[in-house]
Amino acid sequence: MTRPRVLWVAALTLFAVACESRVLRTGATSEKAGCFFRLSAGWHNLEGNGSDWWRWTDKTGKVTVTAAQRSEVVLAGELFSWRQPNTVDVVLNGTTAATVNVTWDRFGPFKPIPLSLKAGTNTIAFVSHKPAVTTAQDPRPLAVAVKNLSLTMDTKDACVLEP
Repeated sequence: MTRPRVLWVAALTLFAVACESRVLRTGATSEKAGCFFRLSAGWHNLEGNGSDWWRWTDKTGKVTVTAAQRSEVVLAGELFSWRQPNTVDVVLNGTTAATVNVTWDRFGPFKPIPLSLKAGTNTIAFVSHKPAVTTAQDPRPLAVAVKNLSLTMDTKDACVLEP
């Protein structure tokens, strides 16, 4: 009985390492990155294919970013909305930083979003205007998904994705 769980944990660990090394390939190291981020509250389990990863939310998914100092960063990645068109607000520390109109019917890149991080803990929320849906194939409530999120600091160093 423990074998499937061990395999699942091993696969998830390998996947997290692959994601982290993908971010680190931009030249950042844990010591010089200056910021770290992780998908925190409101997300379904991690999914992926090869080096790509994504997570679904039913309404609001949060990303916690820890910055060593005030930093200018650029948020990039892809969005998918189960229902189109949909509006997704990107909210930094309670203030709407950008609004993305999702009109495409699969994952698609959103325009890079500049953000001003404060020193310490920051919260980025992705908020769907349309409600979640469930399907016969997937009983989870699904509104929007993010894929391959990245944060790049003004120094061109990448923030490190924490598994």
